[in-house]
Amino acid sequence: MQVGVANTTSAFKTLEEERQGREEAVDAQLQVFPAMLPIWLKQLSTLDDPRQAKKIKHKLAVVLLFGLLRFVFQMSSRRQANAQMTQPN
Repeated sequence: MQVGVANTTSAFKTLEEERQGREEAVDAQLQVFPAMLPIWLKQLSTLDDPRQAKKIKHKLAVVLLFGLLRFVFQMSSRRQANAQMTQPN
């Protein structure tokens, strides 16, 4: 049996409804992240860092967490993430 994407139309009637739905989904995710952040950082801190010690500017745990969050929020690059995080609301 092959499982795939359902062949249905969107439950949203308008683009505005879809935007609102996406915002609500992100808000729900952001409620979880503050509780999970210390746990993730602690777990990531246990990994060995293969980089050259004298050239390290950022801790490996922070770099990995940043990459993970970029993936979760579908940001294609560090520059895109920086641009979106630093722009005024």
